[in-house]
Order: sequence, then structure tokens, then C-alpha cells
Amino acid sequence: MPVNLNEPAVWFAAPVTTGEPFDLLEEAVRHALRLPADDRHNRATIITSPGATYGWNAIEHIFERFK
Repeated sequence: MPVNLNEPAVWFAAPVTTGEPFDLLEEAVRHALRLPADDRHNRATIITSPGATYGWNAIEHIFERFK
């Protein structure tokens, strides 16, 4: 399934359960990767408005496609 970088997304940084909304998936990915490596949690995710869920491996892969 292709990734739509223009759809709304919410960033969840584990163990925080309240997400940070972004207008675009691309913005959420850039936000996630600006975090220092020590602050990245394996359970952190980005969830898009259609319901796609991306963990760290997928977030890094998506970033590599548009950087």
C-alpha cells in the first residue's frame, strides 16, 4: 500500500498516551526523527487518519523516501 504523506497523522511517544496531531504525515515523520536517539522509544508510533500505523522502522523508511 502506498504511503500518503499528505494525510493527517498523530504522533504517539510511548509511554505517553496523548498524541500530538499533525496536518501531514510528512510533518509527523520529520518531528519523530528530530528527537535525540536516546529519546526514541520502540513503542512510539504514528497513526494516520485512515488508520495506518507506523513504528520506528517504518518511520525511518518513510523518511528515507522523501529526504
